[in-house]
Amino acid sequence: MRLVLLTNNRLPPREGIGHHLLGLARALAARGHRVRLVGAGMGSTWQEGELEGLPLDLYPRRAPRPLHHLAARALLERRLAQWAEAGWDRLHVHLPLLPPLDVPQRVVVTVHTPLVTDTAATRETRLEALASRLWARAVGRRWERFWLARAERCFCVSSRVARELAADHRLASPPPVLVNGVELAHFPWPPPRRREPIILYLGRLGPRKGLFNLLRAFALLPQRELTLELLGEGPLEGRLRRLAHELGIARRVRFAGFADRVGVLRALARCRLFVLPSIYEGLPLALLEALAAGAPVVTTPACALPEFGPKPPFLVARPPDPAGLAAAMAELLDSPDRERELVLQGRALIEARFTWPKVAAAFERQLAEPVRQAA
Repeated sequence: MRLVLLTNNRLPPREGIGHHLLGLARALAARGHRVRLVGAGMGSTWQEGELEGLPLDLYPRRAPRPLHHLAARALLERRLAQWAEAGWDRLHVHLPLLPPLDVPQRVVVTVHTPLVTDTAATRETRLEALASRLWARAVGRRWERFWLARAERCFCVSSRVARELAADHRLASPPPVLVNGVELAHFPWPPPRRREPIILYLGRLGPRKGLFNLLRAFALLPQRELTLELLGEGPLEGRLRRLAHELGIARRVRFAGFADRVGVLRALARCRLFVLPSIYEGLPLALLEALAAGAPVVTTPACALPEFGPKPPFLVARPPDPAGLAAAMAELLDSPDRERELVLQGRALIEARFTWPKVAAAFERQLAEPVRQAA
């Protein structure tokens, strides 16, 4: 198979979809397939290179977001046509936010989050949030519909995303699930026995991540020796810093910024507790990596997906408000036996279901089955 994997995310990856793309590409290459990565660059010209030994192409950004996707449309179509002539006969599109493209390849689609559901998950009334919701309904939904109709295969990263996508686009049935994966070689086992007094959040500082709730919950914790570390970047950083000052916890909150893979692995290895307070998720890679690293995890019902089973290997804050998050964090911090039990269960689940070789094998099996009817 000669496969082009296309995303609107930046590469090398800085967010979950980009890491999914790279992880799947590595696993497919290890199984003997030819893969090519295509993502958004930071410059105004097309850039070619390699990423971990795989061909990498970055399309230019010649307009403000999200119009840069449209601005690169003609160039993407031309390059994809050239690659098709050279034998790159499949295109794997990762949504959301890729415009319709007229391409000769056979198309496979993976939906990480349905755009309308994603943007509606937060109840923010700021102008930027309202504009995102309007864009999703007026433009993003049409882009999704184009790719669903064009694709011979469609996958979703979780069963909930599949149900949401089927409901939004009135599909005959939910698409099959192709989950996120973890590169186990990056996460030694057993995990370190001594961890630092750090509560870690890893991910984008964005609206649907529930970070205002996390700061308020941290302020309620009786354990005052702890530090809250936010490892990531995003548009909410300024507002979060202001809230930390208002809550009187600014000295115990560390805004660590973006970290490369080495930095992420170090943070997961040393944290006392990993917290993902999200309001909405597709299938969070950060949560999978925390489980693989042996970090005790507190999260919300938004992350208690069927893929984790009826008894997920983490503590779920109910309700997912500041008081509920604080209570869940305090409970796990004070329960070493429960913590060890969940850590072992989490690692076992990752090894059983969420490694990239297993995901790549499932991808191959799906492509070998008879082609479905277009959506």
